[in-house]
Amino acid sequence: ELPFALETPVHKAVISESFFVSQYLITQEQYKAVMQINPAHFRHEQNLPVENVTWFEAKSFCQKLTESAGKLIRLPNETEWEYLCRADSTTEFFFGDDENNLTEYAWFELNGGEKTHPVGLKKPNNWGLFDIAGNVWEWCEDVWHDSYKGAPKDGSAWLSVGDSSLRVVRGGSWFSFLGNCRSAYRNWYVPGNRSNYFGFRVVVSARN
Repeated sequence: ELPFALETPVHKAVISESFFVSQYLITQEQYKAVMQINPAHFRHEQNLPVENVTWFEAKSFCQKLTESAGKLIRLPNETEWEYLCRADSTTEFFFGDDENNLTEYAWFELNGGEKTHPVGLKKPNNWGLFDIAGNVWEWCEDVWHDSYKGAPKDGSAWLSVGDSSLRVVRGGSWFSFLGNCRSAYRNWYVPGNRSNYFGFRVVVSARN
């Protein structure tokens, strides 16, 4: 049974700050270039997403890039992530309501082969973002809340109240059931733990 209660109440949020987002998941090559290590479990092909990274390590990656680039680079918050995933859609999946089409856009339990896959092989969403569903779960900035009751309406990260021992992950992975790849589906993970189906993408502030 899908935990729809975790996705309610439906609420409106206004994202006021302009930002850029990485079109692809952060790859092992990119992660190693910044952090000098590759923690990934799967290394069978080129351009695989980095996984096996904790939330803290993803944050550290962002901090090092911020220092070298002179622009704020960070994890997306949950509101931003869903906005980017949906790409103006209101359907169950960003491509529509027909779950049978998910294989065209995502690597998940039915076609994932129990491993990650090179980024960008499946179709992107309407805004050109690849692997926004499936392949690896994506770390978000927010602490975990069991519902959206009291969620910020200004598009900011939700860091108050909630369970600060957990952080939000979105999007599903190669290990996920079909329903877990829906645009609204939410999940959590312990930020200090690592797994071979958790990775991330980054957003970049449009301001100098």
